[in-house]
Amino acid sequence: MTEANSFTDFLSKVGALVDNKANHFVLFRGQSDEKNLLPGIARDDNTIDTTEIEKQMLEDFERRSPMLISSLGLKDDWDRLVYAQHFGLKTRLLDWTSNPLAAIWFATNRDAQLNTNKETDSFIYAIYGTKDLVIDPRNDKSPFDLKLTRVLRPTLNNPRIVAQSGWFTIHRYYDGKKFVPLEDNIDFKGGVEKFVIPAGKNKEFFKQALLLGVSAKSLFPDVEGLCRHLNWKYLTSKKP
Repeated sequence: MTEANSFTDFLSKVGALVDNKANHFVLFRGQSDEKNLLPGIARDDNTIDTTEIEKQMLEDFERRSPMLISSLGLKDDWDRLVYAQHFGLKTRLLDWTSNPLAAIWFATNRDAQLNTNKETDSFIYAIYGTKDLVIDPRNDKSPFDLKLTRVLRPTLNNPRIVAQSGWFTIHRYYDGKKFVPLEDNIDFKGGVEKFVIPAGKNKEFFKQALLLGVSAKSLFPDVEGLCRHLNWKYLTSKKP
């Protein structure tokens, strides 16, 4: 665990990871708490095999939104799973970004928008590793048939994925066992780093990211994102 004492200190530490030529990828995830790195479908109970439930959820999603799927060109289960994940469906995907500023926003925005400094820390996780950890969905017919937890670079067919520089980890249920948190996964645990934004510094980090163009408006390039940004700009940020 590495403490990020300031915005520039954090970027310096991140820069060292990115500059390391041994790393084929470096990805970031911002969290306002210290939860394990598990996908949404496994957070309540990671011992349950949710494969059939996930398939049913995705089938129901497809059945209820055929015109949307057709208009967006969502060609297969990979595309549909990624799209549904971005709009709140619980899946075996865990969100990551290649942009550390986006991770800062996700780690700190809740408290910055409340115009207060919280009493506890925020966290940014970084994962890094070699090319063999990244899958090509064109070579794997189904996201539910993977034998190992891997990194997924999705098709850029969703404005939010583009805006957020989105990547994912796709997590496998290990038969008869459980979904394994990424920090405990044998293939990843040597390439996971946790940065701590100390209590009281959330607003500083949030504002620095904002100055560099990262906001709800930029990360969610739709009406929802614009309205979230306007609420912050005209209401929350004006509070004494």
